Amino acid sequence: MASLVISIIGAIFGLIGLVPLLGIVNWIAIAILLVAFILGIVGLKKSGKSKAGLIISIIFLIIAIIRVVLGGGAF
Repeated sequence: MASLVISIIGAIFGLIGLVPLLGIVNWIAIAILLVAFILGIVGLKKSGKSKAGLIISIIFLIIAIIRVVLGGGAF
């Protein structure tokens, strides 16, 4: 359950980071989504909500990383 909630929060930050001039928020989104990813892996055996959180965190983690790389903030 925690993975799902944190993934949704991270997804919101990731969507905010897509707005021009707010790309710095993607770094916050990446940190939040990594925590959600780890919690999703740990809670994978317990509930299906952890699996949903894991999927959401993977999708938005990829989007946030691509946005950071394209925005020039990775190097």
